[in-house]
Amino acid sequence: MLWKDISKEPTFYVDERGEIVPRHSVYYMVPSDSSVIPRLIKYLQTEEVKDWLKANCQRAANGYIRLQSHVIKNLPIPDNLVRGVEIWLGKTL
Repeated sequence: MLWKDISKEPTFYVDERGEIVPRHSVYYMVPSDSSVIPRLIKYLQTEEVKDWLKANCQRAANGYIRLQSHVIKNLPIPDNLVRGVEIWLGKTL
């Protein structure tokens, strides 16, 4: 799963085959159990998550926000969604 590090709206993408070549800096999330991806991406696209990210992310110019990994790591994810699933976060340039 990928997301831009600076964005107007928090948006998450699934790249199942590794075919997306980012033109800008992006962060990526790799769950240890790939079966959780559809449920996790659905949750990440909710208004609840978008509102939380907008309230907790650093501001950038022109109304953009910075979706940094340390903020994503603090995102409250319901236990029943990913109980016991380790998630690895990183950044590509």
